[in-house]
Amino acid sequence: MYANSVLNSRTRDSQAAGNGLTGQLAHLLAQQEPGADAISPEQLLAAGYSNCFMKTLKSLDHQHAGLIPAEASITADVIVDQTTAGPSLDVELSVSLPGLDREIAAALVDEAHQNCHYGDVAMGRIEVRTVLL
Repeated sequence: MYANSVLNSRTRDSQAAGNGLTGQLAHLLAQQEPGADAISPEQLLAAGYSNCFMKTLKSLDHQHAGLIPAEASITADVIVDQTTAGPSLDVELSVSLPGLDREIAAALVDEAHQNCHYGDVAMGRIEVRTVLL
């Protein structure tokens, strides 16, 4: 089991603090003024989702005899949209597995999508699309 917590308080600087949340990340989160060089919640979701998906691919790599290329990469795009039913949040994961047979790569991406913990949380709440590049 893994747990982490972050406290975000509405102080004068609107700071967030948590386990390992120090240095540049804590500073950027603290800068919530319009136009400031801050990190948005959507960027944090994209970073967390792409990291989780990559870790899931790496764990599958051990089960599938090292098929995942060292140059593998994932780009997560978080899209916030206003619909007639209210705001919606979508995630698109663009996965690059260069040099890997497309059929095998697609199967690995599908398996990772089924096993990524972020996908479990998002299921039914956030539309998540995977795109094999």
